Amino acid sequence: MTAEAIVNQVSAMCLLLADEQARAVEQASGLNSGAAAALVVIGHAPNKNIDFLRRVLRRSHSAVVRLVASLTDRDLLERHHAEDKRALALTLSERGTALCQDALKARQRTMADRLAVLTPRELRTLQRISGKLPTSAATDEVTALQVCRLCDAQACDDCPVEAGLDDDPLV
Repeated sequence: MTAEAIVNQVSAMCLLLADEQARAVEQASGLNSGAAAALVVIGHAPNKNIDFLRRVLRRSHSAVVRLVASLTDRDLLERHHAEDKRALALTLSERGTALCQDALKARQRTMADRLAVLTPRELRTLQRISGKLPTSAATDEVTALQVCRLCDAQACDDCPVEAGLDDDPLV
């Protein structure tokens, strides 16, 4: 198989998995995948501010302000004054935590169903390979959360992305 064919097949696989993951998260949460990702990120890193969330989601400041306002209006987020009184610290509400967990469970089921076609040996091989690419992309807490913005922190005992961070572990 040529390198071009491998790249093509991996690209198709990534699109398939990303689309199915987004669809599962959206259906389970009633939110678009970006809003659901915001909940997961805030669950991973509570008490961070809007600018931190903006950098992780790679959105404009005004778009994240609107997103935070919408999630707060839906009683999914709580805003508190941060140590720097000019900033707001974001945390999940009880309802936001439950919705976040529902979305992550739906994502887990969807991906488990898709991976069910693989043998145990293929799954072990995929696990070894799949830890390398995300780890190489994560250089700090922001890029790590960009990679893991829809990850279930409880599912990953030995997160390869977190292990790859030297001095800046995920919270």
